[in-house]
Amino acid sequence: MRASNGRVGLVPGRERKDHYGRTLAHLYGADGNNLEAQLLAEGLGFQVGIAPNVDLIACQQAAENNARQHRLGLWRTSPVRSVAQVRRAGFALISGRVKKVERNRGGIWIQLPGSLALRIAPNVVGKFDAATLAGLQGQTVETRGWVQDRARRGRLESGQARWLLPLSDPAMLKSSRQ
Repeated sequence: MRASNGRVGLVPGRERKDHYGRTLAHLYGADGNNLEAQLLAEGLGFQVGIAPNVDLIACQQAAENNARQHRLGLWRTSPVRSVAQVRRAGFALISGRVKKVERNRGGIWIQLPGSLALRIAPNVVGKFDAATLAGLQGQTVETRGWVQDRARRGRLESGQARWLLPLSDPAMLKSSRQ
């Protein structure tokens, strides 16, 4: 902050407020550098892309990949967990092998071993590459986002995965083939 005399600039996202009323914006220093990318490059946070505010995804992914490659900050030891390590709701980076991909009126469901399902809602399915999704079965994927405990909310039916991770953008899912 010293180089910019404590001054920053905000550029509102496509969606300016979230459902809690918080401002959604990108943060820049007085020199014009994106401060989010700087934090990610230093391993001080995780890249998260939530549609429709995904204009800087490529830049943010590159910054996070730099930190991963150089084992900086949060990446000193891998924060990526297996499905079996999911024990509570909240933000997580998870890796697992896809058991099944199916489509129904609820969207596209990607089943991982154990008790985790990834869901792509019908209104965002068009953002994802259909051929990539169809070829995921048997592939190892890494996913990120906010895990929900369906049992806690009373929405767990017999045979359903306890944990649900909704995907709103392709940046939230990476296959080992990509």
